[in-house]
Amino acid sequence: EETDVDGFLPMPLEGSKLIPSVEKASSQYLESVRLVEIRLKAANAKVSDQKEKQQSKPADAPKNHESAKKAKSTSRSSKASIKGQLADKLKKKDPIAYESVFQYDEDTSFPYAILENCSDESASASSESQPTPWCNLIVCQDVFDTNERFKIFFLPMLSRYTGMKILLWNYPGQAFTSFSEDSNLNNKYHADCLSKLLDHLKHNDKGKFDLDQRFFFLAHGSGAAIATYFAATRRLTSLKGIVLVNGLSHVDSHYASVFHDCRNVFSCSPESRPDLPVYFYARFLFSPSYLSKTSSSLALNVYTAVHNPITLNGRMRLCQGVLDHVDTRPLLKEIGSPIISIHGENATLVRAMHSSEFLNGRRSCETIPQALRGGNRTAILMMKGGHELFQEKKYHISLLIEQILTGFHDKIRASPNPAVDTNPLQEVDLPKYCERREAKVFKQQAKKFEDKFIDQVVQEGRKGQQSWDKYQDEIMTDHQSNLQNKSPSQSNVLQKEKDQKAVEENKEFDPNEYPEVKEYMAWRIKRHKKRLAALDRSARTIQCALRCFMAKTMMSRLRKRASVTLVQSHVRGMFGREIYRMKKKELWAAMYVQRAIRGHRGRC
Repeated sequence: EETDVDGFLPMPLEGSKLIPSVEKASSQYLESVRLVEIRLKAANAKVSDQKEKQQSKPADAPKNHESAKKAKSTSRSSKASIKGQLADKLKKKDPIAYESVFQYDEDTSFPYAILENCSDESASASSESQPTPWCNLIVCQDVFDTNERFKIFFLPMLSRYTGMKILLWNYPGQAFTSFSEDSNLNNKYHADCLSKLLDHLKHNDKGKFDLDQRFFFLAHGSGAAIATYFAATRRLTSLKGIVLVNGLSHVDSHYASVFHDCRNVFSCSPESRPDLPVYFYARFLFSPSYLSKTSSSLALNVYTAVHNPITLNGRMRLCQGVLDHVDTRPLLKEIGSPIISIHGENATLVRAMHSSEFLNGRRSCETIPQALRGGNRTAILMMKGGHELFQEKKYHISLLIEQILTGFHDKIRASPNPAVDTNPLQEVDLPKYCERREAKVFKQQAKKFEDKFIDQVVQEGRKGQQSWDKYQDEIMTDHQSNLQNKSPSQSNVLQKEKDQKAVEENKEFDPNEYPEVKEYMAWRIKRHKKRLAALDRSARTIQCALRCFMAKTMMSRLRKRASVTLVQSHVRGMFGREIYRMKKKELWAAMYVQRAIRGHRGRC
């Protein structure tokens, strides 16, 4: 049967299209192996030539003894380097250090993962317990998300920084978790789960996450209520800051109505249709501008690409827990760490008014470097997008998080001549902005510092790319110099990635270079032609039926009109003749009475 899910191969799978794709993948692998064998043969031939030269000149053997040793050593090193490159290519380790399940109580358990670069450099650095120039990260995802999604999101960034740790966890109610029926799954309960998990990991030998090291919180949506409640109650000095993406401060009427509707829909959905809750909840995630660039089906396919087997009972319990969230607005002033609040202008789930709540009782900063000085400071960034900024603005969010974790903004603040705008800075008036947004009458304002910062530092093609690349090179080289086992491959990875990325950005996309894209587009064109033909047949059938109905209706109306005209003519004739007879009788009676009266008066 034909499916609506986009893919490079049509469903059902056809051998004519599946076999060429498999053959191409195997041919690419065999080609790489063949090149390695050619290099090995060339190295062996070079060694044999050197041996023949030594045998042809026996008198000069003592002189050439050292050169032969050098040749053998170079050939061995070349062989070892080629084999090492092939082994690294075929046996590349994912930077996943530890995965396990934490037992909160006898009825509650949830999975967690500690991501760490598992290279040799990181192992040597951890053995020496040297401090890294970057910070760790704890992620609190949104209400229906899963940690598998953020694992894929952070793997590319984590592979560049040895020693960095990222803690991911699914809180009770989400996928792969168990929970009791009596527990209230709100932010207070989840913050207590996180607190006990961190206490457990502090003394764990296999997977250790030490809270004495510097770390940041990254919270999305409802996870912001968990992160802020945890930070306000624990008050850890090692917490460098909290990064909120469309963060929730309290449950307002709009947010409560959304989750009331979600709970009602989830309660009516059958277990055999797990896609119905996703379809309903996804209507609040994406902005209209993003859906205009990518179709709604493609956006939903990307959102559901990661396996997330959350149960209907878990969804309903999380909805009830969200409605019972503890209001964190009175606790924000007790958080002694900076807060960076990133909010989408077109977010319909958590509206922009929640960003203004993070300014109450705290010092408002206009830039991220100013906010990261420490203390109860808050900086607000507005991005064009909806609630799911991790999908709509994936590059921008990942780059901004990477810069915050590596201390790039600390260097900007410490530089004597920071590249800032000379215009006077103005605060973002969020309440007025929200009113204009809801009334749809707001006007485009002049760009403030944060808008220009996003344009220059976060967006692609920014002018500050060279400064970020230079800082990235500095921290990588400084950290590598502190390790005992220095490896040139680690220092060249970043440069190769930058060169490849620059080539890809400057190169225009040509679909003819990718057979999979051509095959995919051809399949989509055929599918759309088939659908168009079916729609055309249906339209013709409907039009024929409608025209027949209109013709029959018109003929029946003409028959009725003729019949009505005939009946009316006969009825009017009958009524006219009856009136004529009545008038004739009245005239005769009047004349008879008049003659009688006149005769009587004449005789008298």
